[in-house]
Amino acid sequence: MPNSSKPIKAQKSSRFWSAAQAESENIDTLQETAPSSDPEHLETLHEPPAGVDTDNSQTLQGDYSTDYPPESGAQTRGKNRQADLADTGMANRFGDYELLGEIARGGMGVVYKARQIALNRVVAIKMILSGQFANDDEMDRFYAEAEAAASLNHPNIVTIYEVGEVDGRHFFSMEYVPGDSLADLVRERPLAPRRAANYISGVCEAVHLAHDNGILHRDIKPANVLVNKKDIPLVTDFGLAKQVHEKSGMTMEGSVLGTPSYMPPEQARGNLDEVDARSDIYAIGATLYQLLTGNPPFAAASVYETIRQVLNKEPADPQERNPDIPQDLATICMKCLQKSPDKRYQSALELQEELQRFLQGMPILARPIGNVERLTRWCLRNRLIASSSATAIVGVLAMLVTMTIAYFVTNDALLDARKSFERSKQTVDDFFVVVTQNELLQTPNTREVREVMLDKALQYYESLRKQRAGNLSDERTFLADSADLEFKIGQIAEAQDNTSSAIVHYDKAATTVQTLLQQSTEGREQLRINLSSYLTPLVRIHTQANTDGFKQASVLSKQVRNHRQAIYQDNPDNLEYGRLFANACMNVGTVLVEREVYSLGEQSLQQAQAIRQQILASPTVDKATTLTVQRDLSKGYYQLAELKRRENSEDSFGQAEQYLNLALASLQTMQHASGNWDDITEDDHLQAIRLLNMRLSLSTYAAMRDLETGLDPIEDLKHGAQHIAQLSNIMDRPAVTSSILQFQQARLEIVSLGENRDQLHSVLSDISLLLDAHRQQTVVAKLHPSFRWTSLNLLSQHEESYSQFVSSLEATMDDLVEQCKGYDHAGDDPLVSEDWTTAWGFMCLTAGEVAQHMLIDMDRIAQEDSASKPELLEIVSWLQRIQVVHHR
Repeated sequence: MPNSSKPIKAQKSSRFWSAAQAESENIDTLQETAPSSDPEHLETLHEPPAGVDTDNSQTLQGDYSTDYPPESGAQTRGKNRQADLADTGMANRFGDYELLGEIARGGMGVVYKARQIALNRVVAIKMILSGQFANDDEMDRFYAEAEAAASLNHPNIVTIYEVGEVDGRHFFSMEYVPGDSLADLVRERPLAPRRAANYISGVCEAVHLAHDNGILHRDIKPANVLVNKKDIPLVTDFGLAKQVHEKSGMTMEGSVLGTPSYMPPEQARGNLDEVDARSDIYAIGATLYQLLTGNPPFAAASVYETIRQVLNKEPADPQERNPDIPQDLATICMKCLQKSPDKRYQSALELQEELQRFLQGMPILARPIGNVERLTRWCLRNRLIASSSATAIVGVLAMLVTMTIAYFVTNDALLDARKSFERSKQTVDDFFVVVTQNELLQTPNTREVREVMLDKALQYYESLRKQRAGNLSDERTFLADSADLEFKIGQIAEAQDNTSSAIVHYDKAATTVQTLLQQSTEGREQLRINLSSYLTPLVRIHTQANTDGFKQASVLSKQVRNHRQAIYQDNPDNLEYGRLFANACMNVGTVLVEREVYSLGEQSLQQAQAIRQQILASPTVDKATTLTVQRDLSKGYYQLAELKRRENSEDSFGQAEQYLNLALASLQTMQHASGNWDDITEDDHLQAIRLLNMRLSLSTYAAMRDLETGLDPIEDLKHGAQHIAQLSNIMDRPAVTSSILQFQQARLEIVSLGENRDQLHSVLSDISLLLDAHRQQTVVAKLHPSFRWTSLNLLSQHEESYSQFVSSLEATMDDLVEQCKGYDHAGDDPLVSEDWTTAWGFMCLTAGEVAQHMLIDMDRIAQEDSASKPELLEIVSWLQRIQVVHHR
């Protein structure tokens, strides 16, 4: 009987394959079109497609079946499901193997227990179910699985012995593991926590080896972990494995691979190129969750609802399902299950070391999700409800922080003073992040609430400073803690627009750390990291202050750059340190540009871009770092474009255009790298609008200078509209409104160059609606009259009749009068007084021009629209009176 053993790589395919079977259970995998995370689309998933059984225990299109078959135990399955080999067309002899019985069968493969005759050992043999009729695609997938598993030699991975073909039937033989899978062990009841942790620690070792060899498993679950007679877990079924740097090929874009209850959100969305080592970490966490609670984190009545939960729900606290789970182990489990890959353990080794800390009774590094973070997550998921209850929610936050600190300080006798301080400070830090970064507190309507919460945060930090001062057991640690508290207090002062106070606290923090650096080399690296963080906001404040502050900003920015350069040189493999060094170089360049030292400024900005390009070219760069550095790269090109714009020459305008193109390309690269908008933040969309604003401005300038060489702005206008659509949730932020207004005004300038009156009305209408919706913002209040006058001027050029012109003029006058009245009652505030003078003077000067224009055209106006003549005469008279008052 011919038996040809083939080299594993002979049948390797570079494409992904989309289905594989568990070798020890009748568990197949899912390949379905990925459901959108759009709520409207997800609503359709409540009702599955016609002909699809909603029970998860039934096979879905031949590629998915339950994780919980009625049989339990490997031996029971072997007896109950053993097939008559003669009935299947298979004789007991298969090459060098004697087939003893069927172990498991799935949609694409079948596994037999067998004896290898030459070596007289019991093995398991996996074959393609379609046998001699297997097509090329099935063989590619089959050999890809064999190659992945065979390339790994580890005590916690099932060993592959041979890969070959007998009479046209492709097979590979592997270690036979008598015993149960983790799914069997947990079928009746949860495992003891320490036993579960030991099993998962072994799984982590196996997965770490796979990742080190560039292989992702992508289908880790209890059924794919076998336990031998020595109680050692062995990972099996590499049917969905892929090379880390391999792109999706076999599997269609937007397909879901894996078993829904254990797959991370990025895999559930079908964005297969987003799946990385941290996706396997999620699956390990889901497996641990089931071992501890008896159930996976998500398991709905249908596949579709399960995927929906994976995408949108937070898993229940495992301690709610099983109170016997230790807090530290529950914390480890929940960190693995974070929706964002960045918040999970970043490697299987990191997770394995954390589990060992738990098993050895040592403190773990992970921090449990606190009540503050839970409430924040709820706010983000329930934006509309939360926005209407902002005051109550922030009140609850304050109460939670107070109660948590009180608990740490007074009620936990097991905590020493140091640990009590650290955990209390972390709670306050969480609170501070919520207050300063939560979108609900960035709107004008919640400004007063935000101010109250900043005051509350300040009180908390002052209290912690007193608490820390009461424990002087380690002076260096005390000083480092004090410096960090000063920095936090400075951040609060800056958030409250109290710049002078912020400078004092930032200076204290930096001076304290500089003293520590001079005293000793102990902890030098971390101290330099802290010092650069403390100096950076001082650079920003001095740069924004005035010309006198530029010199100080320049000195400080170079100090930050030098510290971060030294840190990076000592740790050249740390890409984050490289990124921070690049940012420091950019800050130096930005300050130099503000000082109009363009040549040196450009050198520093180019240095920052070069470092970022090196990071992106690194073979160890991951997706999260790629996205962050691409974002930084875009900002760097924007700064270079701004530098060239300020140089104010035709050549520099051309260079500015090139830099803007590179900046926009970097943002587009971010979108392609993520595969969807989810990883593109609202600030990224805002940055894109700012870039488009500058490019549109340059395009308009070029068009006015030479209509033949002016750039076509249509694509920029279209892209701008797309980015604006992504900012609907933060339209109340003044920075957002201002940037969108600038975009619309650039659009207005471009349209006004043409003769299309309908387009002109459309743009004017859009801007008017935007202004009316956000008139409570200071920036809008100042722009409103200016826009009215602009629209008046344009309408007077384009309208055949003056009726609409007159209507717009009346509205403009009303705006200006109201604005001046507002300034008149604003008191003696210097800034307000300056604004009042500006608005009143602007109104009077422009009124004179309008009056002169009307008097000249009065006869023509009367002929075209005689009904408007009395009204116009009254307005002109009023304008003339304003001029007289102004001249007085």
